Amino acid sequence: VYACSVSTNNILTMGKGGLLLAVFFGSAVGSLCHAVEPMRVAFINPDKVGNAFWDAATSFMQAAATIDVKLDIYYANTDRYEAIEIAEKLVKGPQKPDYLIFAYQVGVGSQILAAAESAGVRWNASVPRR
Repeated sequence: VYACSVSTNNILTMGKGGLLLAVFFGSAVGSLCHAVEPMRVAFINPDKVGNAFWDAATSFMQAAATIDVKLDIYYANTDRYEAIEIAEKLVKGPQKPDYLIFAYQVGVGSQILAAAESAGVRWNASVPRR
């Protein structure tokens, strides 16, 4: 994936032929572009494959992941302690995610939040108000 300093307005006004040429000769404008690492997102599915709701949620995330998002899915198999273990390994590992998505469960959520926050990993979960 590349980030370029070329205005999208200029590309759009070139028309289909111009866009095709821009893609074909993309290496010629390499000095204007630089490599961008895809955003790493980890989703801890609290269940196992076969649960209709979580399978649908997983499919939705996979469909939403784009070329600049690397989505990894981990299954806790309905074991809250496994969810904590997965989260701790992820945020302490060499390839920690940029974002961690998980289901906030009583007795688990606060531990996962603490691990993510201490590692500087952003998170997305439905956190209940106190």
